[in-house]
Amino acid sequence: ATPADPSGAQSPAQLAGLKPSTLLRTTKEGYPVYDTDGDTIIAVDGQRFSWFDASPAGVPDGILRYLRSHAGQTVILTVKQADGSVDERTVTLRGAEAAATEGALGIQTAAFPPGGETLERDAISAIGVGLDRTVKASTLILDGLRQLVTNLSNPPVSGPIGIVQTVGVVRTEFPPVFLVYLIALLSANLAVVNVLPFPPMDGGRLAVAVVQAVSGNRVSLAAERAIYLTGFVLLMALLVWISYFDIIRSGGAT
Repeated sequence: ATPADPSGAQSPAQLAGLKPSTLLRTTKEGYPVYDTDGDTIIAVDGQRFSWFDASPAGVPDGILRYLRSHAGQTVILTVKQADGSVDERTVTLRGAEAAATEGALGIQTAAFPPGGETLERDAISAIGVGLDRTVKASTLILDGLRQLVTNLSNPPVSGPIGIVQTVGVVRTEFPPVFLVYLIALLSANLAVVNVLPFPPMDGGRLAVAVVQAVSGNRVSLAAERAIYLTGFVLLMALLVWISYFDIIRSGGAT
């Protein structure tokens, strides 16, 4: 994650003395080009964050979510400066209310920062990491749905429009492995959504079958169709609602 120019003169990032780094959107051979004259946060409270610590929409915001969860608290930043030196800085984050609109620290993520490390693993450990990442990716959508229920005014998830935009950015500005990971992330999330007990998903059909088996009474065909139709209408309404905010975000208004 790299510091962003704070809109306020007294953001925690500025008080910590962080110097902004500029991500240049120009690419060469599919790779992003960076201006590395600023600082890079490489750990928070000793915890490192990977590009693969992504949100349900595939956005690499693991560090931002960590900072938001510690709003109002004091954290220790491990910062790598432009000259390669590393130091630690203690900073108090904004409170929860301010963090929701201005950011807890006042930074933005750079998904593929300069000087990033590539980790190589043997086949056995790679399988273990893959399973761990799949489980974590599968739980992200559940957290996204929980936040959706508590924050309808600005859904913290992306719909088809937002996902397409994310895929476009990853495809054009990052190495192919990132696109492969994003596809896997979306597939895992779709698998979780599909088994939720909500019609007309497969999980909804399974729930109806379980109810019928437990009660011993078969739901009438008309009632079953009505249940699936109602679920479909609600699902389409939710997609339209989320897509509306995708359009607003793409226009720069948040």
